[in-house]
Amino acid sequence: MKRLIPILTGTALLAARLTAGTAEPDTVAAARDTIVYFDPLPNTGSIAPFDPSLRIITANEMTLKEYRSLYDILAGEAGIFVRDLAAPGQKNQIVVNGLHDASVAVMVDGVPYNDGNGWSYNLWNIPVDMIDRVELSLGAGAFFSDGWSPGGTVNIVTKDFSNNRPVTRLRYSQGVDNYVHTDVGFAQNVMRNLNLSLGMSHHGFGTSKELSLFRGRFFNSNDDAWSFRGKLRYDLSDRLSLSVSHLSNRTRTGLHGGVNYETSSVIFDGYQAEVENYDSYEKLFHSQTAVSLAAAPFGDSLNLLTLSAYYHDRLRQYRDEENRSQANGLFEQLDQSSIRRGVMARFSFAMSEHRLQFFTSVDELGPGPFIRRQSAGVKDRWSPLEPLHLTVFATYADGLSYGAEAEFRLTPWLALYAGGADASGLTNITRLHATAAQSMQSADAGVRVTVPDFFDGRAGVIYRTLSRIEYYDTTAADLTGSADHFESVVASGHVMLGEFHLEGTAQYLMQGSPLRNGTSLTLYPEVVLSGSAYFRGALADGHLDLKAGVRGWFYGEQSGMEPYDRLGVWLPSSQLTYGPSGSMDLFAVGRIGDAYIHLIWENVTNTRYLLAPVYPLYERNVRFGVSWEFLD
Repeated sequence: MKRLIPILTGTALLAARLTAGTAEPDTVAAARDTIVYFDPLPNTGSIAPFDPSLRIITANEMTLKEYRSLYDILAGEAGIFVRDLAAPGQKNQIVVNGLHDASVAVMVDGVPYNDGNGWSYNLWNIPVDMIDRVELSLGAGAFFSDGWSPGGTVNIVTKDFSNNRPVTRLRYSQGVDNYVHTDVGFAQNVMRNLNLSLGMSHHGFGTSKELSLFRGRFFNSNDDAWSFRGKLRYDLSDRLSLSVSHLSNRTRTGLHGGVNYETSSVIFDGYQAEVENYDSYEKLFHSQTAVSLAAAPFGDSLNLLTLSAYYHDRLRQYRDEENRSQANGLFEQLDQSSIRRGVMARFSFAMSEHRLQFFTSVDELGPGPFIRRQSAGVKDRWSPLEPLHLTVFATYADGLSYGAEAEFRLTPWLALYAGGADASGLTNITRLHATAAQSMQSADAGVRVTVPDFFDGRAGVIYRTLSRIEYYDTTAADLTGSADHFESVVASGHVMLGEFHLEGTAQYLMQGSPLRNGTSLTLYPEVVLSGSAYFRGALADGHLDLKAGVRGWFYGEQSGMEPYDRLGVWLPSSQLTYGPSGSMDLFAVGRIGDAYIHLIWENVTNTRYLLAPVYPLYERNVRFGVSWEFLD
């Protein structure tokens, strides 16, 4: 399979050349050097175009990171903890201010993506190179995006093109244990106002050979994942656009169940450590299609109406088939199918001092009998006085939820904010046990500071009280006294001293301590710190645009949560307590011409640590890559 990568890459590049040579008629000469990347309706796909509290991560920011997946992009954000398994392809866990991934909405262009099995989504399956920006809504009104998700929303806005000259993008990255990541993308107008973009991505890790026991870093930790994407966009006018997008995934991932802590003399040694399961694996077959109509009926792109219809067909096959040289004596074939279909309408409208947002959706989960959910919401951001901005919002799903936020700008560089919400009808419908809170009261307050060209930062407190919060577990009686409140102190800052930068985030999480088998658990680390110090500037007479420096993490003590591979969900762990721990990386990203060169030396201190029991993170290792985006 890996031999196909250079063949497909060459084919894509050849297609770009051939297309460039045949797209010459009518207005070509004049349009030849027009804008290559252009969106006539720039807010298409956004969940909240008027919300200044959204954290926006742009494609340019992502290009300057040596990422493996979207998990790496999110890991350094304030309030977000990513439980990394150090096993490419396996689903990491996102935790937002104490609420785990089943409470966090994942959206693509405003369309819900959470899977009906477990109510989360594996972000390894969303190619980063298709992303224009990521919108994060993590405050008091986070659930407003879909009416169901109290933890927050991660909305991925995909790239839109309108280009007469062909654009080709190629990315290649390589690391230890045969890790490889390849992505090829191509876009060009096939006729006036009709653009076609295509892409293919591949993640590989370890080997698929039986003689090597499907070895990655550990036995049975291999991964072979392919994704294919396409988008056809027709701009009927500068006020009306129709698009059809599709993303499909085909993956095969070894599920080694982590390292056996009791029988392994050294858990960090890939050759001496024994894994829990030598022969279980999963196959994923995902197909996601959306048709969207975007319109600016009043001629202003700030007043945008979007109507989307979507259909997701997903199949997860869990296999433990006893057909390998090492087996565990169990035989199981489990298929989890999930169909999600629906329509969602969003409307944003600017009028005088008001910025209005509306949404309504009808969502069905299957396969049959289909479960139907309906939700609707309205939000108004109002500026009665220049330094004061008020926001009120309400949604109706199973019940009425509502809230308000306020921002008061004391000076051009200093602002205070506060917010609160009461979400009483947040029942998550899944094929498994309930895995999220069914009601929530939330309050947050803080300060934002912005000094142009010197400092940008914020600090705040988030308090959440939850009722009927549940965690999936193998036995209903195992877990008692579930945590019912989370208090989170979060801060982030970015200092700019000319070409030298300091960035950092910090979180202190106060949480309840549920009991599992009589053991008091700390599900998430109380302290999470991340930061970087780097140089960003032009060298070699402007021929080299360089970002280089050091970055690091620190995590407090925890007992954690672990993946339950059989069903693809997370459950609390009472196996061991680990931490505090941390690591440090050296990195460099340089642009030379049309190419970006990526180099990262991970964990230079060779620290041995865990973020999930028992999945040892990598000791010192190197990963490098290169990406190009060029015309013709």
